[in-house]
Amino acid sequence: MSGRAAALILAALLPALPLNASGAPISSPSGRVLERAKFVVFLIPHSHWDPDWLMPWSQASEVVRSIILSAAQLAERQTEFRFVADQVAFLKYYWERSGEAERRLFLAAVRRGSIEIAGGMVSQPDTVLPSEQGLLWDVLLGHSWVSETLGVKPSPVAWQCDPFGHAPTLPELLAASGYRYVYFGRCGEGQEGWLPRAFWWVGPTGAKVLAFFRGYCDGEFLLHATSAGEVYAKLLDVVRDAMGRDGINATILPVGCDFTQPPPNLVKLVGEWNSKYLESTGVGLVIATPSEAFKFIEERYGGKLREVRLDPNPLWQGWYLTRPAAKLAERRASYLLSTVTKMLPLAELAGLDVSELVQRARDAWFDVCVNHHHDSITGTSPDSTWLQSTWPRYVRALAGARELFESALAALAGSVGGRSASSIVVFNPSTRVRRGVVLVNATLPGNLTRLVAVDGEGCAHPVQVLSVRGINSTHALYELAVETGYVPPLGYKSLELMEGEVEVPAPVQASIEGDRAVLENAYVRLVVNLRAGGVVEELVDKVSGSRVLKAGSGEVVYYRDWGDVYGFSLGSAIASSRGFRVEGARVLWEGPLVAKLRVELSGAAKLQLEYLLYYDERGFDLAVTVAALKDSTAVLVLRGPSGRFVSGVAFGAVKRPLDAHFWPVGYRFAIEGLGRPSLAVVNRGAAQGVRRYADEVEIGLTRDCSTPKQNKIAFTDQEPHRIELRFLVYEGGWVEKLLWLDAYDFNYPLVAVALPPEKPALPPQLGLMCAGGGAELVDALPLGNSTYVFTFSNPLAGAFQVLSAFNVSGAWVSLVDGRELEPARLSVERGVAELVLSGAVAATKLGLRSGYAKTEREEVELSIEYLTVEGGRRIEAVVALRDSSGAPLAGRLVELWCNDGPLLLARSLTGSDGLARFALEVNASRSLRVSARFAGDLTHRPAESRPALVELKPHYRVTLLVLGLLGEPLASAYVSVVGEGV
Repeated sequence: MSGRAAALILAALLPALPLNASGAPISSPSGRVLERAKFVVFLIPHSHWDPDWLMPWSQASEVVRSIILSAAQLAERQTEFRFVADQVAFLKYYWERSGEAERRLFLAAVRRGSIEIAGGMVSQPDTVLPSEQGLLWDVLLGHSWVSETLGVKPSPVAWQCDPFGHAPTLPELLAASGYRYVYFGRCGEGQEGWLPRAFWWVGPTGAKVLAFFRGYCDGEFLLHATSAGEVYAKLLDVVRDAMGRDGINATILPVGCDFTQPPPNLVKLVGEWNSKYLESTGVGLVIATPSEAFKFIEERYGGKLREVRLDPNPLWQGWYLTRPAAKLAERRASYLLSTVTKMLPLAELAGLDVSELVQRARDAWFDVCVNHHHDSITGTSPDSTWLQSTWPRYVRALAGARELFESALAALAGSVGGRSASSIVVFNPSTRVRRGVVLVNATLPGNLTRLVAVDGEGCAHPVQVLSVRGINSTHALYELAVETGYVPPLGYKSLELMEGEVEVPAPVQASIEGDRAVLENAYVRLVVNLRAGGVVEELVDKVSGSRVLKAGSGEVVYYRDWGDVYGFSLGSAIASSRGFRVEGARVLWEGPLVAKLRVELSGAAKLQLEYLLYYDERGFDLAVTVAALKDSTAVLVLRGPSGRFVSGVAFGAVKRPLDAHFWPVGYRFAIEGLGRPSLAVVNRGAAQGVRRYADEVEIGLTRDCSTPKQNKIAFTDQEPHRIELRFLVYEGGWVEKLLWLDAYDFNYPLVAVALPPEKPALPPQLGLMCAGGGAELVDALPLGNSTYVFTFSNPLAGAFQVLSAFNVSGAWVSLVDGRELEPARLSVERGVAELVLSGAVAATKLGLRSGYAKTEREEVELSIEYLTVEGGRRIEAVVALRDSSGAPLAGRLVELWCNDGPLLLARSLTGSDGLARFALEVNASRSLRVSARFAGDLTHRPAESRPALVELKPHYRVTLLVLGLLGEPLASAYVSVVGEGV
């Protein structure tokens, strides 16, 4: 069929009426085209930039600077020209390296709307691998630079043209960040054939954005065309494709590709097309910015587009494992920096120079965000670029994060008073009460053999001495494992180290018995076979009596891999750790708090396995130090787990098929058994690709594809990488387990600092903010003027939630839109002994109710037995928990909530009588309602369920409760729990 005949058929299918778009003025050329056209193709000139791909940053940044300048010059000469610039890392470079005239030229084009900053993030990030904190800062720092430097609002369009797959929760992230639209150029394998071009992308929790999918180089044929006739057939193919997929009469065609210069002839070409072919074909061409095109499609066709719940993965798969050093460095830097930024409100209360810390944090985060780029964290560059540009920036970013972390935490610890030089300060970066075992080095008198850690309430906590190294005749450096007791949320507690002894309930033990090593606590028994390469012989869950892992789990298998930086080309297994020789096996720590077994192996490569077991964990940790063989992929094999596969993703989780594809898993994944315990695996950045192969689960570790291949990017990585995993046994679903909180705890552990007080300005123990209901603090974002925005991740409620703005110096809380709450003004009192944030205290009316909670196994009844209120402050309550027959339920977790959430006041376990007892102090300025909730069977949360731990009876002090205009709680600076609180 000739092109002219095809055009006539196409015109017959188009509507008789023109589009009459509401966007461009009718007097403008584009407006006149839209008035006459029956189908419109929005041409969006762009140029895709990679900071470290085929050329290093030093070259790429200069090339991009010339592209931006050319686009600004074209926009000045041609009023109809448009262009997309999407990455602030490059825009910032242009701005800082350009003279005043070049800046003015670019700024004029941006403010005129000729150049649109779409995306507006620091990088064009991969959204599968980075930390949640990192993605949030990528948006925050990018948008801040655009608004502060250029004086324009960030575009509502997210420009994700090249990432190799996307988090299925991307709609949640974008919607919560203020985006309405997203353009992306790649999807999962096999999806390109059926995926619409334009559709509503719906995330797992229902958030949606208007999405457009098309390859970002699809319009490259227009870049150098000299006449409309040259592109006639290809443009009509674009129209037919769009009509067949979407059923609407508009589409988007990006015009550009990697590092392409803006097309100087495009305006002329479009004019020629519209004068020659618009009437005969009904197709009009309009050069547009992304927001202009998306707005037109939304207003004209938004109600006609399909809604698609899309998981655009997996794609290529190999990059989940390529160069794990990048993934590990990004996660580590995110932990260090987010711990600092979360603690900034405390630093401000301590009188530290927070402005300097904020600036250092923003600078360090900017470097980390550049590393989020989809060719950086993925490791998909040639060796030359990786060694010259990419990896040095990771090293620099991690070093800057570590330096800031160490100096900030040291200064903050030095501000904690009411303690001696023989003490440690334990920081909790979460908004949940946490407890655990921390590792710390402390200088103490050298004659101590037994130690305890005593908190401010006089409670002694066990300490395990791991090693002692003499410093001088009187003192030694002790490596310690310390049970912290309960640490206030978003706060800290100090512990005095002194001679003494406390019995550890159900201590962990480790021993080597012939060819077997056994690590055991009250919940699991782990047996390691030293004759078979240190693999797991069995993992027995004592709670259920089940074997969770079978013999051979923990084996490292090396497959031949003829792929490249992007994808696998896997062959047969070429080596296995079960055939390696055990060079040494040693129990480094024997308990009672923590046990560690190290196994050194040699064979085709060096391999080290470290098994770690805490006394209170229903599971174990495994650190694998592994190097890939030449042209191979190394995987860790699990035998035994079967069931539903739940994969972690940014700000959430999704159910996926566990098949022969490697799937990206973010922080964690779980295999949920039916009628048997489930197994969760949490990582610290690497090991983010998982598949099922031959009835086994394989976790990808590292790979090398160093043999050169035609038309492929080879890479060399035979360096050892330490990859840390946590295996957790649980029952029920991941939602009931609140599995994402375990992933946070592993990646963002409690921090212990052993430094004496220098300038005490804070009390020995303090917490700033408490949150419950499955929420976890992602970060505290400093806005300046002593104000912070607290953002929470909660897969049950969406991607993330902005709670409120909290001003430390004035101690006031406001909504993010600027409205002040009542009571608006609160006083701040500082002292060595205590710090109190308090407002006017009024008599508190409490309305309590009975209720029912449905679980998978039973229906339980909650009722308030009695309640006393003293002076509007102190509350004592007893909550009864019974089953449907009226029998008391013991050992169950009950939560006390204010106004049905989001504020969790306290948790308590029911005793043998089915009663949970609460004693609280609450400062409130108006009446509030308190309700009780059944939170689950604590046999599935062993760290909180052991009676000996409940008997610790922690004591906490409330500092602030802030209510909204309708009486709803918006923020709490910590609510005290006295008694059997968790």
